[in-house]
Amino acid sequence: GFTAKQQIVLDTLRSMPVSEKPVEPSVLMKLAGLGSKSPIDKLVAHGQIKCHQVTRVEATWFRQSLDATTPEQLTDEQINVLQEIGSVLHDGYSSHLLFGVTGSGKTEIYIRLIEQAIKNSGTALVLVPEISLTPQTAARLMGRFPEKRIAILHSALTKSQRHHQWCLVAEGKADIVLGARSAVFAPLQNEQIQIIIVDEEHDHSFKQDNAPRYNGRDVAIRRAWMAKCPIVLGSATPSMESWWNATRRNVSQLHKLTKRAPGLVAPAIEIVDMRNERVHGEIGYPILSSKLQSEINKTIARDGQILLLLNRRGFAPWIACSSRTCGWMLKCDHCDSSMVYHRKKPLEDAGFVRCHHCATEQRVPKQCPDCSKKIIHLGA
Repeated sequence: GFTAKQQIVLDTLRSMPVSEKPVEPSVLMKLAGLGSKSPIDKLVAHGQIKCHQVTRVEATWFRQSLDATTPEQLTDEQINVLQEIGSVLHDGYSSHLLFGVTGSGKTEIYIRLIEQAIKNSGTALVLVPEISLTPQTAARLMGRFPEKRIAILHSALTKSQRHHQWCLVAEGKADIVLGARSAVFAPLQNEQIQIIIVDEEHDHSFKQDNAPRYNGRDVAIRRAWMAKCPIVLGSATPSMESWWNATRRNVSQLHKLTKRAPGLVAPAIEIVDMRNERVHGEIGYPILSSKLQSEINKTIARDGQILLLLNRRGFAPWIACSSRTCGWMLKCDHCDSSMVYHRKKPLEDAGFVRCHHCATEQRVPKQCPDCSKKIIHLGA
């Protein structure tokens, strides 16, 4: 049997919601009204409670842990992809390009492949493009793999944290290694690595611009070849290199997820032609369309939140005719994209325009070539 204080500890744990577990011993002591840690230690010694020691980095992201529930049902496409990659999981090196639309469940496939790959032993290496994505991914993995040790490697950690995480990997204590591009150089033995996953493989953040220059995705492919393990490159917009390797060179196998996961609905996207807004507008040159202004007002009335993203380069992103009926806009002769106005001495008054697709530059015309009226800088 248990002592009265031990029973209080067990009852406290049972009454705690799942979202608040695991709990630190000091917090459990306060919740149970204990004066010492002895009842908890004795329950651990008798196997009634499991005690798992974590680093400060892990503890931080355990508190951010996302919902650890497993989806009740996978889509047919997800099942096919898991079967295709799972069938060659232990057959040496293979490269796979997972081309899935946003919300199609690529992360769930990563998690299930990791589960299969490290079921018996070994380590999974997971690369994400941005440091800001690491806590989110770490919390998701920790929620699904509470019994596994996850090491985090990226430059935003302190020196002591980075050293500790590095030692976890070097000593073979990490089941999953997660990080940005530099994590591809984690001190893992080739025979340890069971699978490598590169999420958002198209992202330019995998490229390091200063010496030593490298592409984390390409290094990961080479490392998978050396370790004789499969590598999965995932993206909703694959890079041209990966697409060519999968569709033309046939050195990588292409897997597609064309449908969103159950319960996820694609957002409604509406493109507003600002030329029509100028024609029907009351005064001036509107920056926000009447449709956008209306939706903003409705959202504010509902006490909602609005996120406006300004994709801006240069002093003014559009050069157009001042006439409301003309419709002329300065575009690049080579790639048909709008030219961006830049102010730069000694051309500060006149300025110049540049195409940010092909780098074509030219002086700003003095008047509209169609109707000879003056031109205006929109978005300045």
